[in-house]
Amino acid sequence: MITFEPFLIAPLAIQIHIVAAVISMALVPPVLWRLRRDKWHKVLGYVWITAMVVTAMSSLWISEIKVIGRFSPLHLLAVLSLVTLYLSIRSVTKGDIRGHQQALRNLSTFGLGIPSVLNFLPGRRMSDMFFSETPMLGLILSGSVIAMILFWRSGLLAKTFKWVASSNRDAAQMQ
Repeated sequence: MITFEPFLIAPLAIQIHIVAAVISMALVPPVLWRLRRDKWHKVLGYVWITAMVVTAMSSLWISEIKVIGRFSPLHLLAVLSLVTLYLSIRSVTKGDIRGHQQALRNLSTFGLGIPSVLNFLPGRRMSDMFFSETPMLGLILSGSVIAMILFWRSGLLAKTFKWVASSNRDAAQMQ
């Protein structure tokens, strides 16, 4: 059973962080996976980048996991995300579309995907919201999703489909 109580009682920085991250995650398919680079790509891209900046900046005020003072390795991820956003914008303004795409695809995978899996570790707020009765289920599901994304990003899926298609084509030609 889903409960929003952990979100509603969370500090404001965490609430802002969660909302911005959810917006960022929701916009990944239409912005990064859209084939046409048109007006919608640009408009939704600006919204996505804004949401990512808010996600990264708000995380700097969250200090539930303390390693060095009030900071944790996740704070380094926030800084890396901001640098990547800057570099991706600089790339596209210089006409380096490939660099822009690569930076933002990496950011969506490693800046959103992997941290989202970590949020479903048992005892974390998101796990408590969605999987309070079966916390390991949330970890397994989110881990499976990120594994599928990494598999897709590796290119093995495309190579597998090309191999199957060429095998089918060869078999059809032999008949």
